[in-house]
Amino acid sequence: MNELYKPSNKFSPLGIVLMFFAMLVAGVVVSWLYLVIASVIPLIYLNILMAVGISFLLGFIGSKFVKVFKIRFPVLALVVTAVALVLVNYAKWAIYVGRDWNKNFYDDMKDMSVTELVSDEDLPTTKEEAETMATTLPLFKNYTFSSLASLSSEAAPWISTVEKLFGDSLYDMYTGLLGSTADEIMESADKIRSSNMSLYDYMFEYRGMKARTTGFLLTHPGELFSDIKDINSVGRWTIKSHRYSSGFDADAEPVKGFMLWMVWLAELAILVAPALVMVYGEAKKPFIESEDDWAVEEKPMPQFAFKDTSFTTGTSKEMVKNQVLRDPYYLMEMETVSPIALLPEKCYLLTYVHSKYFDEIYITLVYSALTNARKNQRQVSKLITNMRVDADFLATLYGRFELTKPALCQGENRAEEVAKENAEKKAAANVPQSPQRPKSTGADAIFDEPSLYRQSREKAAAQSFAAQELAKEQKAAEEAAKQEQQSYSSSGSSFQSSGDMDGLDTSSLDLNKIDFK
Repeated sequence: MNELYKPSNKFSPLGIVLMFFAMLVAGVVVSWLYLVIASVIPLIYLNILMAVGISFLLGFIGSKFVKVFKIRFPVLALVVTAVALVLVNYAKWAIYVGRDWNKNFYDDMKDMSVTELVSDEDLPTTKEEAETMATTLPLFKNYTFSSLASLSSEAAPWISTVEKLFGDSLYDMYTGLLGSTADEIMESADKIRSSNMSLYDYMFEYRGMKARTTGFLLTHPGELFSDIKDINSVGRWTIKSHRYSSGFDADAEPVKGFMLWMVWLAELAILVAPALVMVYGEAKKPFIESEDDWAVEEKPMPQFAFKDTSFTTGTSKEMVKNQVLRDPYYLMEMETVSPIALLPEKCYLLTYVHSKYFDEIYITLVYSALTNARKNQRQVSKLITNMRVDADFLATLYGRFELTKPALCQGENRAEEVAKENAEKKAAANVPQSPQRPKSTGADAIFDEPSLYRQSREKAAAQSFAAQELAKEQKAAEEAAKQEQQSYSSSGSSFQSSGDMDGLDTSSLDLNKIDFK
C-alpha cells in the first residue's frame, strides 16, 4: 500500500503566539460589529450570514499565519484556534450582556433623576431624622424582592435583575442609595438635593456601586453566566422580530428557555466550525521538508477525470480506493473523460501537489456523483488524500490524457505501454472459459480441488476433441456418397444392366432406382 503524507509536527513558537492573538483581537472587533448590526437589523437570515462570515474571516487569518510561519502541526494549530475561538465567544457574550444592561436598564437610569426614585419628602433634613432612619432601616430586611414578586407574576422574571441592581431586599436598596449610618444618610441626602444627578451617575459614580459593564463581566465569568441565564429566562426577541426586522413585539411570546439555548448553541457551532476546519486543513497540507516550503499546486489544474462504469456505486468507491492505494496505475485502466467534455453522472477526479522539482508528488482522489441534473449539482466525497506517487506516474497521467507533462517533471511517459497492457488484459478477460465444477468444501477444498479441477478440464477437452473427429468423419462420408452418385448419373438416365453378377440374374435391375446414399 502506497505512502500517505504525514505532517512532521514542526512549528514556529512565535507564529503560534502571533496567530492566537491575531485571531483573538480580530474576533473581538468583528464580534462587536456583529452585535451592533444585529441590534439595528434583527433579521435572522442576516445574523446567520454574518456568523458564517466571521468564522471564515477568523479561519482565513489563522490559515495565513499557518502558511507564513510554516506551522505543520495540525493538532497544535487546532487547539490554539479552538482556545482563541472560545475566548472570542466569551468576549462576545460579555459585549452582548453589557449592551443588554445598557439597552434595558442603564439607559433608562441615565435619563432618570435620582429624585424620581428618592423624593425630598423621604430624605432627612436634620441629624436626628437621619439617626431615626438609620435605626428603622433594619426593619426592611424582611421585605425581599422575591417575596414582593409573588404579588405580581409579571414582575417575577425580572427579580434577579432588580436584585443585581439594588440587592436582595428593600434594606439593601436603601442602604445602597443612602448608606447605613446617620452620617452617610445625611451626606447622601444633601448630595441628592444639591446636584440633581441622574440615577445612573449617583449609584455608580457617587455611591461607587459596580455597573455590569463589558469590562466588569470580562473579569467576572460567574456574574456573566448568571446574567446569561437571566436573559434566557426572560427572552429578548421574538420569531416575528427576527424574521421581519420589525423590532420587539410585546404581544408575541419571546424565544426563551430550551429553545433559546438551542439557538445559541447553533450560533456557536456556526461561529466555530468553519474556522477550525480551515486552520486544521491548512496545517495538514503537504510540506516539502527538503525545500523548507509548502508543496506547489498547479494553477490552473488540468481536469483528470475517470469515468465510473460500475453498476454498484456503493461498493465500487471502496474498491477503487483500495485498488489505487495498492497501485495508483489502476486508474490508468479506467476510461478517461476528455478535458473539454462534460463530466459524466459518476466519475473520479484526481488532483495533485508537488515539490519544486517534482521530487515529491502527492495525489488526491475524489468521487463525484450528479445529484441534480437540472441545477448541475454534484455530491463530492474524498476517497484518498495526499498519497505519494513517483514522477513516472505523473508523466504517464499527462500522456494518458494526451497532455504535455510539466517541464520540470523528469518522469517517463508510459502511456502507450499502459494502453497496450490494458488491451491485453481486456482481450484475456473476453476469452471463454471451460466449464468448471462447483467449488468443493471441507477436506475436498484442501486436497481434492486441484486434481478434480484438472480432471474436469482434461475430460472436457477429450469430449471436445472426439466431437470434432466425429463431425469430420460424417462430412467425409457425405462427400464420398455424393461423388459416387454423380459418376453413375453421367452414363444416362435409363442405364440398364444385363448379365450375371456372382450367379445372380441382373438383367432386370434398374440402377437409376437405387439410392446409393
